[in-house]
Formats: sequence, C-alpha cells, structure tokens
Amino acid sequence: FRERAARLLRPAAAVLRGAAADPWPVAGAAVLRQLLQREGAWPFLQPVDPVAEGIPDYSLVIKRPMDLGTVARTLREGGYPHAGEMAHEVRLVVENAMTYNPPGHEVHRLARRLGEAFDRRTL
Repeated sequence: FRERAARLLRPAAAVLRGAAADPWPVAGAAVLRQLLQREGAWPFLQPVDPVAEGIPDYSLVIKRPMDLGTVARTLREGGYPHAGEMAHEVRLVVENAMTYNPPGHEVHRLARRLGEAFDRRTL
C-alpha cells in the first residue's frame, strides 16, 4: 500500500513544485496527497478489476468507474481545467464504492471516511 501511494504521490509532488499560473492545481495536489496518504485509501488507489476481484456485476452497477490513481494522473497531465472537475471525480470514487459495497462492508466504511476527509479539506 505505501509503495503504491508513494508512486501516485510523485505526480502530485511534481504539480506542487510547478509554477502554476492558477493556484488551484497546487491546492488540488495537496488535497490529493493527503487522501492518498490515508491508511484507508488502499482500495481506491487503482481501478477496480472486476475479474480479478470476482465481482462480474461491477460494470452493471457502476457506470463510470473512477479511482484516485486516475485522478492523480489526470491532475498531473493538466486534465482538470477547474477544481470542481477534480472534486467531482474524487466524489465519484467515494460514491461508486458506497454504491457497490453495502453499509457495514469495509470498503463502504473506508469510502465514507475518505469522502468526509475530502469534504473537510475542500469545504
């Protein structure tokens, strides 16, 4: 988990070191870094693999998969022209996990905590 999070943090660190004309990517990278470093972030670091995880109905339930690794890559590549777009995709990670996994499931609880942490840092 820690190695994967560190690899995902490198792109965010590059944004933090960059001289951005618009300050939101720097702030977004800082928030993303905090989320990636959370101990409970491990289920959200990479795309869900329905075959490997034995959940063949995942794509029937979740229409727009999203993960924090994809958010980090999109941020690094300048794919979010506005902060709201990144926030929407982070919230999508949370919503997907809470939709697919029932209340009481570990991933559901971790997603709720991740969403709460994100909201505390952005609201």
